[in-house]
Amino acid sequence: MGRTHAHNGALWLALSGSGAAFAFYGKKAEVTLKGDSTAQGTGNFARFGIDVNGVRVIDDRMDQSRKTYTVFDSRTDEQVTVRIVKLSEAARWTVGIEAIGVEAEEGIRPTPDKRRKIEFIGDSITCG
Repeated sequence: MGRTHAHNGALWLALSGSGAAFAFYGKKAEVTLKGDSTAQGTGNFARFGIDVNGVRVIDDRMDQSRKTYTVFDSRTDEQVTVRIVKLSEAARWTVGIEAIGVEAEEGIRPTPDKRRKIEFIGDSITCG
């Protein structure tokens, strides 16, 4: 979603609204994120959100070099859609999606493209 950059084993999110989404049919999902080394010690951490089936389950800052979240855990298989999005602006450094792990026979699959898209053109006040 949005502009992302694959580098050094992670998908990096810099701009607000950038991210990734995936779906699966299974019991569990974990996401490992990594922080931008330039932000460590500055207090200028990237803020991100993780939604599961349209509900925000994580709203956090990347204040460590690496964080792993269990974003979904169930005793039975369910249809699940996970969306990871950077919430802060580019000045708040970057966050990288390093790993996605699921307990699902078929693994993960991309979410379908949206039928319609809207493009906003503006300056920094347009972000967020």
